[in-house]
Parts: sequence; structure tokens; C-alpha cells
Amino acid sequence: MRILPAPSRTPQIFGVTAKRRRPPGFRAGFAVAIVAFSMVLSFNSLRSAEPETATKVTISQIRSAREQGDYHAASEKLAQLASESDQDLSLDFVLLARAAHGHLEDNEINSLYEQALSELSQTEPSAESLSQRTVLRMAIAEHFASIQFRPMILVDALGEIRQVLGNKTAADPTQPTAMAQAQSLYDRSIQTAWAELGANRPANAEKLYSEIAKLSSLGDTAWSKSVDVDQQIVTLGLGWSLAMQKPRQEQAAKVLSDFIKQFPEHDDAANAARMRIHCLEQLGSTDELHAAIGTLLKRWPESEAAPDAAVSGLSIVQSMSEEPGTESRLRQSILNWINQAQSAEDWPDSLVTQAIVVGGASLTPSAFDRLVRRLSKQDSTGQRTAEVLHQCDAAGQSAVSEQVAAAIISSEISECSQMALESACRWAGRTDRWGLLGM
Repeated sequence: MRILPAPSRTPQIFGVTAKRRRPPGFRAGFAVAIVAFSMVLSFNSLRSAEPETATKVTISQIRSAREQGDYHAASEKLAQLASESDQDLSLDFVLLARAAHGHLEDNEINSLYEQALSELSQTEPSAESLSQRTVLRMAIAEHFASIQFRPMILVDALGEIRQVLGNKTAADPTQPTAMAQAQSLYDRSIQTAWAELGANRPANAEKLYSEIAKLSSLGDTAWSKSVDVDQQIVTLGLGWSLAMQKPRQEQAAKVLSDFIKQFPEHDDAANAARMRIHCLEQLGSTDELHAAIGTLLKRWPESEAAPDAAVSGLSIVQSMSEEPGTESRLRQSILNWINQAQSAEDWPDSLVTQAIVVGGASLTPSAFDRLVRRLSKQDSTGQRTAEVLHQCDAAGQSAVSEQVAAAIISSEISECSQMALESACRWAGRTDRWGLLGM
């Protein structure tokens, strides 16, 4: 089965285009927020400016150098002050990095943003500093858009919000009532998580989806008041990212089961059910696996996931053929689906072969006709026809193999390929069914 559809356009979750995109003022929002914080910072520094000396670097010297365009001096002095001081200089590093774009080398700009992250990691978030820290982390993540550790910057931003809000009740007067850029952080995290799935880095995607899910579980907080969370996308994304990690199959099966129960009408419910089947196959959960296949075929019979699930189910039935009765419920679920299907044109070759061999005499005449037509029409080499006839004989269903060969040889199927016809004729001669050749 194909575990993950390749992203081909705007971020999607399994065929459903994500509703939110980056707001028109996404970058501008960062600029406005950072400028606002810098104005507060500048005002505070004027009120409590440090006395300048010949040997000690002061923040006012650094800001003056930045404002005058002396970015190399500002960068050197800021790095020196950071090594000598315990104060949080993350905002100054970001302001300098943004001002110095186009004036310093790329590696120097990267270093400034990295030092800003280091500053943030050395201080604890609080209700008062949370908005500023969120804006700064988002600005840093935006700069490192093409770098693989960008998801972790967003995870840290979400984690800090959860750390602060998780320690407060809705009635706590010190709890933030709203959060600057919270919706943008959510949108960017969802987009990044999807990109990580497409890049086959599911562990990163899992961390992003998981943090959002944990924040949503906190209830009535500044986060819930500021962000419109699409719980369907978050739950499905978390389940999918877990399923792509072999050691996380059991947890993935549970999350996907929760998604199916909560959102049975979602466009990707059938895909989620199919991925859950894949997880149960890896876990060897026989009873749950059989029930899951039967449920998918009954509930979403026309979905693109149904044929894939039927292939898995038929393989199980064939492997259990030595234990009559143990597979009867699963076999009946699959046969009901095959007999009720309106078309087999888009089914994979393996499903057509298995359906004829396993279904045999239990297929309705119309279902048998659809399958044999599909087989002979698209068998351009004759190999698939030979396999069906051989497997039917091996399974003790010679009557079925004769019916298949007779339908092909008798020219009942106008679209029958020449190679399929030749294959059926060779089989008839090899097995002494000479009467079929005279049809």
C-alpha cells in the first residue's frame, strides 16, 4: 500500500486541502509585533540606561551602533554582552539580525538568530513575556524556513505556551487573555507538520501535532480564545505521523480509531481506516484486523481505500485456508463487497486475481462476469490469465477455471486481449480440456 500520498499542491491531509493558508500579512505581522516590542525595550533602556565606561559594553552602545548601521560592531558587542550578562537579549539579537540583512554575511545572520534561540533557552517563560517570546520564535523559524530544525523551534514555541497556560486556571487574573500571533503560530505549525510528513520526517510532524493537541486539551485558555483549531486535521495528522513510525503502530491504531469514531463523515475517514488496518497488520492483532477490514468495506464500499483493504483481507483468507470456519466472517464480508461492487475496472490486478480464486462459485453471475471481463481486457501479456487458471486448479476449483477459460475462448468478451485468449487456449490444451478449444 502507499503509506503517504505525495504532496502535490497546497498542503493537504490525504486529499483534503487545508482550509487555512498563511494570512496576507504574515511577514508584516512579525515586523509590526517586533517593532512594538523594540519600542518598549528602547523606552525601558532610556529609563534605566547603564553608565558607559571604556571597558564595559552597554546595551545602549549596541543599539546605537545598530541604528547607525555599524552592524559588525553591534554584533561583536552584543555577543560580548551576552557572555557577561544574565539578562535576556533575545530581542536585541533578532532586531540586529533583521536590520543587518544584506549587510552581513549569511552565516553571520544565521549566528545572530541562533544566539537569539540560545538566549530564549536560558530563561523561563512567564505570562508577561509569553507573547514576545512567541513572536521571536516565529521570526526565527521564518528565517530558518528551509532548515530541518525549524519544526523544533515551533515545537518549543508551542511548548512554552502550554507550560505557562497549563499552570493557570481560566479565572486566574495573571493568565493572558489573548495571545499575539497565536493563530499564525498554529497555521505555520500545521503547514510545517504537513511538509515534514511529505519529507518523510514523521517524528517532527508528530511533535507538532502532539503539542497542538495538548494545548487544545487545556480547555478555556488564552490559546482556545485566540486560535481556531481544526481538531479533525490535528487528530488525523497525529495518527498518520505515528503510523509512519514502525515503533508507534499501537498508539497510531488508537489515535486513528478515535478519529474514525469522532469524525466518521470526514472525507479521509476511509483512508484513516485503511491506515489503521496497516498498523494492525504490523501488530498482528488478528481479531481487530479482521473486524477493521470488514468495517471499512461495509462503511466505505466506494472509497479508494476499499480495494486495498480487500487485497489485504483476501491474502489473509488464502493463508488461513487450512483452518475452515476461522475466516468465514472475514471471507463473507469481502465476498459481499465484491458481489455488490458496480465496477472492477479500477481494481488492481492482484485484487481481480484473488477475487476470482477465493470467490469462486460464491460469486454472483454478474460479479463473475465483471471480474473475467476485467481480467481478459487488461491482461496484455497473458500472464495474469495463466495465474488465475493455475491457482483455481491448485485450490481445487477446476470448475471455476473452466468457466473462466470458456468465457475467454468463446469470444463472449469482445474486448478480450489476444494474449489472454492465447493463454486460455494453452491452458485448455495443457490440461486436456480439448472441448473448450472447439467453442
